[in-house]
Amino acid sequence: MMESGAPICHTCGEQVGHDANGELFAACHECNYPMCKSCFEFEIKEGRKVCLRCGSPYDEFETFILVHILENPFHLFVTRLFIYHLYANLCLLSPENLLDDVEKKESGNQSTMASHL
Repeated sequence: MMESGAPICHTCGEQVGHDANGELFAACHECNYPMCKSCFEFEIKEGRKVCLRCGSPYDEFETFILVHILENPFHLFVTRLFIYHLYANLCLLSPENLLDDVEKKESGNQSTMASHL
């Protein structure tokens, strides 16, 4: 049974569904064209790069990730590894990193990464 008020995909007729954040999936962030993720993935795989309704280009980062994961599932592992390293580097570059937060809670003293080098 269909959930009342849930958008229907204009390509296949199924419910649009939700993204990883629990929000309604939007293929186009300009006009919110109702398309489910499966149909969006098919569109990307077929080489379409613009919205069917308004002609706006799809988000390049989202399409890049989808294309590479669809071509080779191993890329999902590589993507997660890349995101992990990016996060680790951002923590090291920030004024107060995660290690410092843990040390502050344990010792109650202010500590910086420079003091550990």
